[in-house]
Parts: sequence; structure tokens; C-alpha cells
Amino acid sequence: MSYNSTLQQIKTLAKQQKHEEALQLTLLLRKKYPTDPTLHRLINKLKKNIRTQELGSRGGFIKGALKTIKAFRKDKNFASAIQASKELLEIDPQNRKAEKLLNKSKIDLIDQKLHDPIRKQYLENEEYQKLYFFYQKLKKVFPNYQKLNAMIKETERQMIIQDRATKKTFSDESLNKIKNLFGEGKYEKVIAAAEDLILYTHYGSKESSDLLKKAKKANEKEIEDKMLEYMLNQQPILEASFKSGSEPMIKI
Repeated sequence: MSYNSTLQQIKTLAKQQKHEEALQLTLLLRKKYPTDPTLHRLINKLKKNIRTQELGSRGGFIKGALKTIKAFRKDKNFASAIQASKELLEIDPQNRKAEKLLNKSKIDLIDQKLHDPIRKQYLENEEYQKLYFFYQKLKKVFPNYQKLNAMIKETERQMIIQDRATKKTFSDESLNKIKNLFGEGKYEKVIAAAEDLILYTHYGSKESSDLLKKAKKANEKEIEDKMLEYMLNQQPILEASFKSGSEPMIKI
């Protein structure tokens, strides 16, 4: 192919925006005509056009990506908006619009989660333990969302109140059972139940402590009375054995 026909083909490719193909053809032609200034100028121009084309293509991609993110947000699909924003920032880390959309989508996703029917159900049923874990999961994903800190603290407070109420109900019921056992003279059971109750309620009430002391005292007296009764019953056997000179036989 002659110089002029090849040069004409290069210009045609350039007009068709096929700058990469035109550049490759120009580089091949320069090998034959290394000192030709026209080819050097053409190579520089084609490289510039390729760069402009790349920037235009990149700009179009970024505009399309931003449009996609906004569409996700409009549909309240904030999780997808977050993912798309992160992907765009990987390509264009300095894109302030993408960064702004990412932060807004994170906040909107949390607000969306906070209006989730599951959270509402936890609140209505006073399932504070489940609600606490629900908030903790959100906290791991969005550590900088300050509103969650207040919600977590309030949930912890409700858990403590609920725990105290549960323990009080259990304590009252257990205390009544212990009183009944004490009235029936089942002191060893009273001691075991009272000690368990004190541990469960972190030292329990004064009433349970008093019952424990009374039960221990009554139990000791009962043991002493039984021992005394036993010895009195054995006394005649001991005396008879002593008189006969035989070895005493005592069943213990």
C-alpha cells in the first residue's frame, strides 16, 4: 500500500472515531517513514483523541452508574444503592456525588430497618433480648450511626427492668412455697430452696434470709431432739446389757 493511500485510510478511520485502529496503522507507516513529521503529528493527535474518547466513555459510564444508584434509591432499594455506590467509588474514588449517595443510602437503609415489622413486633411483645441483638447487627454494619447507640441503651434499660420483674415474680412464688414447706416442718427442703433463691436473686430478700436462718435452727433442734429420743430409747437396752455382762448391741 502506498504512502498516500495509507494516509487516506488513516484519516477515514479517524473520521469514523476508530482512533485506535488509525493509530496502529500510523505506527506501521512510521516504520517505513521514520523521519516524516506529518506522521509524528498525526500520532500525537490520534493519542489525544483516544484519551478524549476514553474520558468521554468513562464519563458516560459514571453518569449511567449515578443514574442507576438514584433509581435504586427511588425504589427504596437502599441495599442495592449502597452496593452500586461502593462499586462506582472503586472506579472513581474521588467522586463526591457517589460518596454522598452512599452515606445517604446507609442512613435511609437504617431508618428503613427501624420501621421493619419485625422490630415493631419485638417492641409490642416486649422481646427486648431479640431487639437488642437486632440493633447490634445494625451497629456492626453501620458503626457511625449515633441514633443506634441511644436505642441500644434504652433496650438495655428495658431488659434490666424486665429481668427484675421476672425475678420478683419468681421470688414471690418461691417464697410462698418455702413458707409452706416451713409450715410442714420440711426444714432441709426449706434450707435448699432458700439457698437457691438467694443465689438466683443475688442475695434475695430479707424474708428469704430470715427463713433460711429459722429453718437451719429448727433443723438443728429437730436433729438434737431425735438424737435425744434415740438415746433415751437405747438406755434400757444399755442397762440390761450392763447387768448381764454381755456386749451391747445397738443398731444405729
